[in-house]
Amino acid sequence: ITGGAGLLGNRWARSLKAANADIISLDIVGDYVFGCSVLDTDELTRLRKQELGRVDALICAAAIDNPPMSASPDLWSNWQSIVDVNLIGVKNCCEIIGGEMVKRGSGSIILVSSIYGMVAPDNRRYDNFQKPIAYSATKAALYGLCRYLAAEWGPRNVRVNCVSFGPMGRDDFPPRFKAEMEKAIPLGRFAQPGEFDGVIQFLVSDASSYITGANIVVDGGYTAW
Repeated sequence: ITGGAGLLGNRWARSLKAANADIISLDIVGDYVFGCSVLDTDELTRLRKQELGRVDALICAAAIDNPPMSASPDLWSNWQSIVDVNLIGVKNCCEIIGGEMVKRGSGSIILVSSIYGMVAPDNRRYDNFQKPIAYSATKAALYGLCRYLAAEWGPRNVRVNCVSFGPMGRDDFPPRFKAEMEKAIPLGRFAQPGEFDGVIQFLVSDASSYITGANIVVDGGYTAW
């Protein structure tokens, strides 16, 4: 799991471990993770050769974004750093770790995307903030990468899928933002901790053995209207 010290990566590591999976987490900082940047191809290669052993599933969760509480009215803010981590970092992991799956002839790769790779964020909901365009651009690009690799690596029994998540609730969301987002979600609420776990467990398991090149949307219905 890349981004294993993050909110979602850490949750998935714990939920998969509870399901008896052996977990290796990569992140630049954090407890119980290999300290490694997804941009450091030399270190990724070293880890693959010396530390990782057989990898049956790769979950690309490392990403950066500007949260809705941060002050940044610039649509183009952090363009290069977001593109580097959210897209080039995923490419690096697919190439180095996924490449070993291809040689072996089995594996499942999950690219963690977002509804904002499918639809534009409604920036009217944010106060003094613009959701950075690079976030949407990189998350949209992940589905293109997913389909290309699914087609290319399918004959080698390596499955590649995207999961596009909707918003997860946080206690520190501004009240107006929280209320307007909840009105925009058919289920009427943000995702709760744990509600993104099931789709990850499904995609790393043999239960999804005939699914590849898919974009599975987990958003409470946000993109249904």
